[in-house]
Amino acid sequence: MGTRDPTSWMRAEYESLRAQSLDWKLRVLQGPSAPRSRVDGKDVIMLCSNNYLNLSNHPKVKRAAREAIRTHGAGSGSVRPIASTSTRSLNGGSRASSDARPPCST
Repeated sequence: MGTRDPTSWMRAEYESLRAQSLDWKLRVLQGPSAPRSRVDGKDVIMLCSNNYLNLSNHPKVKRAAREAIRTHGAGSGSVRPIASTSTRSLNGGSRASSDARPPCST
């Protein structure tokens, strides 16, 4: 009896995609993620990022991130049910959140 290979179809499918240049290629972001960025040596408009408003490069956001790292370390640790809820989460995330406008009621 021959050896059964239940996943052999995946290799064939992948090779077919590669032959059509439809395989996923890692792109290189050269510099900060911003609405206008440089990727693989080309200037592009970055529409696939959650940073389309360029807030991750705002000085206040960078300061708040450095302070959060100083007080709480880098990384989330795990999901809240496993590693518990941080005091920053209970306090609304950051001081910047208290500067925001109140939610509108409709």
